Amino acid sequence: DGNKVRLYYAVGANLTSAQTYRKDAGAIDVVNITNTSLVTPQGSAHFVVFSVGDDRRGGVSRYGQTYLPCSAPTAAADAINCHTSTTSPHNRAIYRMADHSDSGTTQHYDDFMRYYASVETPLWRVSGASGIDIVDLVDVGSGSGSGGRVGIGVSAPATDLHVSGNVRIHGDDSLMANQLCNENGLDCFSADAIGGDNDNPATAKLQCNNPAHPKYDPARSFVVGYENGEAVCGTGQTEARCEHGKVLRGVTPQGGLDCVAVTGCPARAVNMCEVNGTWQQIFIPSGISGQTFSSGIFGASFYRNFVCQNGAWTQTASGGSCDCTAVTNQIIERNCNTYFGGPVDGWEGVIRETFSRACPSGATSSTQDRSACVCVSRPGAPENRTCQQSPFNYPAGYACPSGQSPKRVRNWNCTGTQSGSYGAYSAVAGSDCCTCTSGVRSTRNVACDTGFTGTKEQESFTTCPGSTAWADTGVNTCSCNSALFESRTDGCPDVAGQAQYGVIERRRNWNCAASPAGWGDWFVINNNCGPQSQQWSPKTAGHGPYGVALSYTAGASCNNINQEAACSYPATGGYTHYDSCRCE
Repeated sequence: DGNKVRLYYAVGANLTSAQTYRKDAGAIDVVNITNTSLVTPQGSAHFVVFSVGDDRRGGVSRYGQTYLPCSAPTAAADAINCHTSTTSPHNRAIYRMADHSDSGTTQHYDDFMRYYASVETPLWRVSGASGIDIVDLVDVGSGSGSGGRVGIGVSAPATDLHVSGNVRIHGDDSLMANQLCNENGLDCFSADAIGGDNDNPATAKLQCNNPAHPKYDPARSFVVGYENGEAVCGTGQTEARCEHGKVLRGVTPQGGLDCVAVTGCPARAVNMCEVNGTWQQIFIPSGISGQTFSSGIFGASFYRNFVCQNGAWTQTASGGSCDCTAVTNQIIERNCNTYFGGPVDGWEGVIRETFSRACPSGATSSTQDRSACVCVSRPGAPENRTCQQSPFNYPAGYACPSGQSPKRVRNWNCTGTQSGSYGAYSAVAGSDCCTCTSGVRSTRNVACDTGFTGTKEQESFTTCPGSTAWADTGVNTCSCNSALFESRTDGCPDVAGQAQYGVIERRRNWNCAASPAGWGDWFVINNNCGPQSQQWSPKTAGHGPYGVALSYTAGASCNNINQEAACSYPATGGYTHYDSCRCE
């Protein structure tokens, strides 16, 4: 140590030998100043290492000379560490670790102590001169040869290394192995056979493209598996596809196809922005459920987003503007009552609003200065009511003919500089009732009919009570939209009783040359209908060759989907037989 005094150590004897080592077999106890054990369970420490401290009591120099004798066991707290007699009561493996104290009393403790304790038993330890072997510490002594057995996923390994389940190789995915054998250590072949040169005879039976392969066939040059120590060869052209009406979503953990049913949405055209009387349109092609479509930007910043759900394209979001004029700090004056309420003349002053618009986004911002508004009381001003088809409810005692309304008055009273409220209504007597006048004309502008762009004027006349239906006046800016079209997707019809697969896409255009203008006939723009392509696909490993061909040939076309039967394939010296093939 720092005083050039030798360190002491103690270790359980059974832990010094690989044959008797157990991590749960510690034999040393470490206690504190009150003799309470510091290890759990008590007396389970593996080893202790300590220095006798600055007082050097019990210490031995590097030359084997004793500095000072040990104190009496009860004279100092660290004296227990100094006594290593084989005579009771000092032959017990008990050591003390306490706070440092130079008091010179029974609490004196200037030793420096470290200890190790553990009850967790490792699965194995490294062994052998090269340090690349492992020995099971849980089952030491069993198994063939020296050492134990290692079990992964199994509690009672039946051989030196017994793995139950899948093994994942961590890191660079490399595994060192000289030979690959069966569970009995037989039928081994060299691991080098897989990675060796093509001209290595030992490798030939593992390489389908090697003419020295026992069943070499130029048409079957792909490795599709291993059997009986040699590669099983195939064409490499096995096709996997989802059944009709489903689409591929992914691959299952078992290597199969994860197919889901298709809920389709037909194509549609959508108006975006009107430019010079003509609508800009987007065409959304047909899609499947969950598929999304974004229109892109039209006009200044206008866009629409859609999703295919429940068999139709549904808009999920829109934003922006077709037209955008930038405005910077434009001052707009507004009547005070637009914010504070009350009549227009119930206020003096105006609201000054500062307005801005950014382009092309169309984002607006504004601030209002309402400090100039001052409330002014206005008593008893009449509110003129025009003829109403559904008159408002006026106070009892004031009656007007059916379909008419009286004038009414109420007071506007200021309750503060910038606050006020209305009083209750009172009605002006019957002479102020208004009368409905038949034949009063109203007009409005609406969008033109399907196939036309622009607007048209409509009119309606009062009939007391009620009014006529809206009717076109003939005044309009409508123009025929020759660019308008519609699309749809149809399924394929059967041919000679056999189902056809695919879709037929049709379209029709708006015909402005017709009188009157209208939709033209549907015509086909894409037709990919046809019979489903099916072939015999082997589902078991091949064996042979045999001299006879079976009724069905692997890779040949077939008609009855999902039919299963044995099939064969030409091979050198005859035919390879497959016990199970499927039409798919």
